[in-house]
Amino acid sequence: MFHHKEHEIKALDEMIDSSKNKEHIRAFILFDGSKQMINTIFNYKESNFMPVANARNFVEKFGIRRFPKTLVVSQKGELLESFSYSEDINLDDYFEND
Repeated sequence: MFHHKEHEIKALDEMIDSSKNKEHIRAFILFDGSKQMINTIFNYKESNFMPVANARNFVEKFGIRRFPKTLVVSQKGELLESFSYSEDINLDDYFEND
């Protein structure tokens, strides 16, 4: 089962909130368990993250071998980059300059 770290989720939430492209960002947190299990361990009402239950196929699709892992995925479903440390991410780098 995936175990998230609350401080990392909060740091990523803050990064999304401060992004000038916030309205274009969709954040998901993946779980290997059921929706009922998620409701007992994931309770971030103010979070940008949407929980995804039974996400093993997503993990397999992108070849995730180490957790936690943050993925930047395009709207077409293409993996743009993966990160092991949230402090290495600059979300605005993935948007075209206006």
